[in-house]
Amino acid sequence: MDGARNGSSAGRPGWNRHVSGITAAYNYGSWAARHEEQAGQRPVGDIDVLVLGEPDRDQLYAALSTAEQRLARLVQATIQRPCLAGVGVRRLPR
Repeated sequence: MDGARNGSSAGRPGWNRHVSGITAAYNYGSWAARHEEQAGQRPVGDIDVLVLGEPDRDQLYAALSTAEQRLARLVQATIQRPCLAGVGVRRLPR
């Protein structure tokens, strides 16, 4: 997430700063679409995050848990190797 758009990363910029092994992280899905002011039929239930790299999973899930508490919303992570870079989503700041 250059934030979900400019870095509002799972809510706040830098949520992934203390997670080793992340090459990049991106918001996608309905939350990111609404944040970009795209209309949708259904209410947003969670925040989807694509994590590229080989993150330390304990650190990652701790960071996501903190983001969930801050946002009062479920944050779902999908972890992939960096080969997916450039798939048309916005990068999160570190």
